[in-house]
Amino acid sequence: PTGGAPLVEKALNALGQPIGVTPLTSVSDRDEDYAQLRGLLVDDAPGFTPSQRRALKRWVDGGGVLFLALGPRAAQAPIGAGFAPFVEGVIQWKKLGRKGGATSSGAAKSSPAIDASHGSIFGTVRDSPIALEARGRTELLLDDPKRYDVLARWTDGGPLVWGKTQGREAVVALGLPLS
Repeated sequence: PTGGAPLVEKALNALGQPIGVTPLTSVSDRDEDYAQLRGLLVDDAPGFTPSQRRALKRWVDGGGVLFLALGPRAAQAPIGAGFAPFVEGVIQWKKLGRKGGATSSGAAKSSPAIDASHGSIFGTVRDSPIALEARGRTELLLDDPKRYDVLARWTDGGPLVWGKTQGREAVVALGLPLS
C-alpha cells in the first residue's frame, strides 16, 4: 500500500546475499524475458495463459526454478488459464476457522500447524518463535500425486509444500500466498 518494495524482495535482501531481485508486474509470454532469470517466484497468480505456460515451460525445461505460492486467486483461475504442466490437478482454497492457528511449534490454536518432522526446509522449526497465522490454505487434488514430493505438511497430514523435479525441471509450490 505504501509503494515500497514487495515483501519477498525485502526478505531476500535481508539475507545479505548477492541475490539480484527484479520485481515483475506480470508473468511474461516471451522467452527473452526469462533469459537472465535463474528463478521465478509467482505469488498467488490466477493461473497462466496458454502462451505464458509455453514460455515458462521452455524456461523451466532449460534449468529455471519456478516457485509458486498458491492462494485464493490461484483457485479462481479463469477459463483457459491454469498451472499445468507445473501443477497438474485442481487447486482449491480452504478457509480455516478463526484467524491464527498454525504455529511452527506444532501448538494449534484452531487450525492445523506445520508438522516439524518435515521441517528441514524451514531449519529448526520446533525452536522457531515464528507463528504462522494462516487464514486459509490451498489444497491440491493432483492428477498424479506420485509425481510430487511433499516437502512439508500440516499436522493434519495435508501438504503445505510440494516439489517436482524431472530432468532439469524444478517446480516448488507453497499452499499459501506469500501475502
